[in-house]
Amino acid sequence: MSESPNDADPAIEVEQPAKARHPIFLVLKIAVTLGLVALLVSKIDIAAVTARVANADPAWLAAAVALLAAQLVASGLRWRRIALRLGLPMTRRMAVRLAMVGQFFSQAMPAAIGGDVVRAWLASRESGNLGASVSSVLSDRAIAFVVLLLTASVGQVLASSLVSDSRALEALRLFVWALTAIAIAGLALGPIVVAPLAKFKFGARLRRVLADARSIVSPPWNKAAATGLISVFVQLSLVACAFCIARALALPLTFMGCLVMIPPVLITTIIPVSIGGWGVRESAMVVGLGMLGVQSDGALALSILYGLGNLVIAVPGGIVWVATHGLQPARSGP
Repeated sequence: MSESPNDADPAIEVEQPAKARHPIFLVLKIAVTLGLVALLVSKIDIAAVTARVANADPAWLAAAVALLAAQLVASGLRWRRIALRLGLPMTRRMAVRLAMVGQFFSQAMPAAIGGDVVRAWLASRESGNLGASVSSVLSDRAIAFVVLLLTASVGQVLASSLVSDSRALEALRLFVWALTAIAIAGLALGPIVVAPLAKFKFGARLRRVLADARSIVSPPWNKAAATGLISVFVQLSLVACAFCIARALALPLTFMGCLVMIPPVLITTIIPVSIGGWGVRESAMVVGLGMLGVQSDGALALSILYGLGNLVIAVPGGIVWVATHGLQPARSGP
């Protein structure tokens, strides 16, 4: 589905990022984050975690940060391809710049979705098309989530030789494969299922977004494949980032082990119950990597460094935001 650059869809709205949600949600997120962190601190030798982090190999850590930066750029380019298919003009420079700013706000704001709200808001300011801007961001998130699930599903096929606890592996596979099936069905059949709700405002919004997301994985297949390949690169970069951190910490964790466990860990961080995924990611990492024989202090150290790496790559986005206010008009051309 495409539309004129100057046609905003009234069925889709976006709030300016300055508009806060009810404070009770923030309080609950803070409580969950602190509760999970307190639980981990009570169960794990923090001195051992600190020692591992202090002795980490800086070269491997630099490689991990470079991979995080590369996947951020790739994510911006994927978003651009999606935006263009939805009729939203977007240069490569604009896409990467707004992706960087979005990364900054996803780390600086209590809710990770704040970065997506900022991206949609700034894209609409630069393009004049609110509907396509919001839909492009939501479609980008939907495609990224489906590819994350597919990556996790492939990892579970390879997990048998790495995980000795068969019951835990069966539970993990059920979680990943069931969620993947639901997501694919939603992407394929969503617009049809929600069609009866289209007479309502929310139903119209949801149907529009689902239809746009489905159009991204529809013919022409060369464009759909390019978007898919970029998404796979993003996910493998995140897996490789975790592997580099594992090497920096001298953990007994192979790349295959990271492919098996990191995508499921990332799936859990999407659940919006903590601040920036902190606490949830650490808990999932300790449990998941524990299934591969990694000690809890090492798994916690890896998760902390992974989170700090995301903070590091968010800094340039903050600088870009301060320097430009994210409101310069888009240039024409690629």
